[in-house]
Amino acid sequence: MELDKYQQAWQAQASQQRVTVDADLLLNEVRRNQWDFRKKILRRDVIEVGVGLLMLPYWLYQGATRSLPWTWYLTVPAILWVVGYFVIDRLRHRQTPNDSSEPLRGCVETSLSQNEHQIWLLRNVFWWYLLPFTISIQTFFAHSAWLSSNNVFVAIATVTPFFLFLTALYCFLDYLNQRAIRTDLALRREELLQLLGSLDPDEPTQATDATDMADPTSAADLGANDGVLRRWLIVTVLSYALFTAFLLAAGKADTSYDGEPRTSGPQGDTLASLVTHQREEKNLVGLAAMVLVDGRLEAAAAQGERKAGSKVSTDVSDRWHLGGISKSVTATMIARLVEAGQMQWSGTIGEAFLEAPVHEDWKPVTLRQLLNDTAGAPPNFPLPVWFERPSPGPERMQARRDAVLGVLTDEPAYPPGEKNVYSNVGYTIAAAMAEKLTGTSWEDLVKREVFVPLQLSEAGFGPPGSGDDTLEQPRS
Repeated sequence: MELDKYQQAWQAQASQQRVTVDADLLLNEVRRNQWDFRKKILRRDVIEVGVGLLMLPYWLYQGATRSLPWTWYLTVPAILWVVGYFVIDRLRHRQTPNDSSEPLRGCVETSLSQNEHQIWLLRNVFWWYLLPFTISIQTFFAHSAWLSSNNVFVAIATVTPFFLFLTALYCFLDYLNQRAIRTDLALRREELLQLLGSLDPDEPTQATDATDMADPTSAADLGANDGVLRRWLIVTVLSYALFTAFLLAAGKADTSYDGEPRTSGPQGDTLASLVTHQREEKNLVGLAAMVLVDGRLEAAAAQGERKAGSKVSTDVSDRWHLGGISKSVTATMIARLVEAGQMQWSGTIGEAFLEAPVHEDWKPVTLRQLLNDTAGAPPNFPLPVWFERPSPGPERMQARRDAVLGVLTDEPAYPPGEKNVYSNVGYTIAAAMAEKLTGTSWEDLVKREVFVPLQLSEAGFGPPGSGDDTLEQPRS
């Protein structure tokens, strides 16, 4: 058998065959593909604009009702920018259907132009979409950390988890957009370019705004993710650098204030030297101390600043936010109520909140467990609770109860009685129990059971994070 002869005959016949494609059928397929692409882009734009418009009233409402810092509102212009960008982009690049008489080549060029524009949008999504939100939200986190911290180290430790979470989230979103280019838009681009190259160059065409339809960039190059991690690392490093520089400029790291100590009492100067030494050794912003003997003032001294960077000297007559010491005051108040028979150390959360939807694991937890930090309560409330600023009286009492019930509806952070974990939440639950069982607010109970018996005539209450201008002025 002469195989070469048969092979030559088959090749000669194959070379005479031609594959033909129905032009009208191909045109309809291109138009259908174009229509599906337009619907997909329109659906995306409608969702983005719709979510942005829904976020605006929510953002304003949260800022107003929770008395959040002014930096919370920086996200409002970011939302308006992104919504406006989508709307203006659609107006500038109208995706109108092709005329039915338009030739195949013109239809392909239109599809390619639209595809090129979407590639451009996603390749630059970092600049026009992600970065505005990153700046506004990180600024809010930084501002909140600055307000709640006394030095640069605490502020950085507070803001770090928020910075890292936001960076990781937006880096992931950036990656998804670049991946969409590589796995979808860039492949579609190559197909359209191949189809355009196979068409008769003499076929009628129309002008389009495609900027680089003949650009040979590959799909892999268009969707490259090499720069995603790099640019987000740069954003993170710059954020930390700017935040640290701001803290240093604001005096958060400056404890070198050497104002003269303020004293009172016959031994005030002796105590002042001790207070000054301890403040410098412990790297404190300000420090005050007082010594009483049989109710008589022997010495009082204060040295440092009332607030880091304020350059306002502390005084022996200043009023201070007690912070964590408020728990000792709460425990003293509750002990007095136990002595008076109004509460019991063995009293349980379930007994105090009979009608509330309390998780079963919380119900047997006792007042004693709450006050010795073995109740299974988490260390702190969720972040939104810390930014609430309810007015004194019934509104603050209700806000405290709502915050407590928000914790009690879920299971404890760990089984009650097994661990000793320092907890602000546990003491707040105990305070809410006292309010529920007595019908009196925590503030009034503290005044009645602690301030009045100890003759603390100038003690009072102020919102956490108050600045010097919101505190009562010290006596002259």
